[in-house]
Amino acid sequence: MSHKLLVAVEGGANSVFTVVYAAQACAGGQDPERGGMVIFHVLPPLPPSVESGDAAVTRELARRFDAENRNAATLRLKQLRNQAIQQGAEPELVRTAVAENGEGVLDQILRAATIHGCDTIVVGRRGQSLIKEFLAGSVMERLVWKPLGFAVWIVEHPRSGEAL
Repeated sequence: MSHKLLVAVEGGANSVFTVVYAAQACAGGQDPERGGMVIFHVLPPLPPSVESGDAAVTRELARRFDAENRNAATLRLKQLRNQAIQQGAEPELVRTAVAENGEGVLDQILRAATIHGCDTIVVGRRGQSLIKEFLAGSVMERLVWKPLGFAVWIVEHPRSGEAL
């Protein structure tokens, strides 16, 4: 059975573990119509400290902030794509996508999964306790409890100091 995965990643090292897990779980899927993965990243919002009293200055700072984040995300996604391929995912079945943070991250993930025809959403879980994540209202927690129409895989990351 092939799955088409949307692997939602952040900028940290835990993203590598999530992508490697997803690639290993689905390596060997040969059906380009059903299988594959989209490694997906949502750009961070503009920090309030960037805003100034001058609208033109704010626009220019926002443009620079967006360009820097987009370039960093594109480079990171390229590295993650290479990791997936090294783990056995077929190169033609691994794509990447970046989204603006114009609305909530969860909404962006759901929209991307729909647009790319994915049936499964893969997210990583940092080492904090489930109670902390629940109280913080993490994206992972909301994915699990909100009926979405997608399968959700939660990848537990190793504790710091443990090998991948």
